[in-house]
Amino acid sequence: MIRIRKKSELEKQLLKMLKFYHSDGVSIFVGDKPCTPKEAVKIMMVHADMVFMGDYIMNNYGRLVQIRFNPVAV
Repeated sequence: MIRIRKKSELEKQLLKMLKFYHSDGVSIFVGDKPCTPKEAVKIMMVHADMVFMGDYIMNNYGRLVQIRFNPVAV
């Protein structure tokens, strides 16, 4: 029997946030890998035992251009 896990509220909120930024032209990275919002959430949920820190990168005009999620040691 295959069990399909229901998306947690955290996954839904994270995906919604990343889709919003991505639709505004913001690039999303997990580590050094460029990702779609869905790929980024999947990577972070698969590695739920890790902690990811989001770095928000602005251009010279103060506009958000990238979000980089990097694993951090705790």
